[in-house]
Amino acid sequence: AIARAAVSKCLDFPSQELTNTSWAFAKLQFEDPHLMEALSAAAVRRIEVVDAQALANLAWSCATMQYQNGPLMSSISAAALKKMSVFGTQNIANMAWAIEKCNVHDFPLLEALAAPSLRNIWQATPQDLCNTLWAFARLSVCTDPLLSAMAAAAMNRMSEMGSRGLTNIAWSFAIVQNKHCPLFDAISAPAMRSMHEFNDQDLANTSWAFAHISISHGPLMHALSQAVISHIHAFNPQGLANTAWAVARMEFDDVPLLHAIASAAIPSIRAWDAQNLANIAWAVAKCSVLHA
Repeated sequence: AIARAAVSKCLDFPSQELTNTSWAFAKLQFEDPHLMEALSAAAVRRIEVVDAQALANLAWSCATMQYQNGPLMSSISAAALKKMSVFGTQNIANMAWAIEKCNVHDFPLLEALAAPSLRNIWQATPQDLCNTLWAFARLSVCTDPLLSAMAAAAMNRMSEMGSRGLTNIAWSFAIVQNKHCPLFDAISAPAMRSMHEFNDQDLANTSWAFAHISISHGPLMHALSQAVISHIHAFNPQGLANTAWAVARMEFDDVPLLHAIASAAIPSIRAWDAQNLANIAWAVAKCSVLHA
């Protein structure tokens, strides 16, 4: 009822009410294409008077609802570039995350976001730090100074990181091929302490990250192995294949783990794509484990 009523009133909404409405529906995960179209049209008309936080929230709302609107994102980008000097760490994190999720390759905006990210890195919350790093890594716009600053800030806040934050930091540095050994060492201890909080994706991504960057940490791998076995039936094909690949890549001798992965893979193996099949076959062969 709210959505239907709002559609006809969007053009009368002040800018703050426009962004608040889009944020509220995104937060509730209530998708209404007609409302989003109306909100977008009204937002484009008022974009010049939308402040930094509202711009970031509007972008976040579109990304959360998987709503693709080129003209709206272009308008948000142009307005954000003009207001970059007043973007806070949460605004930066939300905007960077939204750009990645919406598959918007707006490199001028991303480069502009990097400057205040570097300047304000020590004020970022652990979640904002992780989200910004993840988005920049996904879009391959990480510079060495930014990565060094993010690593230092992350190590300073490591005790505050949850399982997803630890995973995303490791994955982000691995995907951009930055072998920051002190950072990965700092991730290991809290990861082992909070292993009971890791879900299947966290386990697979953490295993993959350490293997991809060629950092072997025996105690962490043993903890990951036990957790993977206990969660094995929650893994999807990519998670199974990536974990098997990580075990083989690090030459981690864990036959029970590979047998558990193989047993979980068999029921759905015919539906696996070529990459996952190749990865698990290579892993089994590399570890000399026969599971026919």
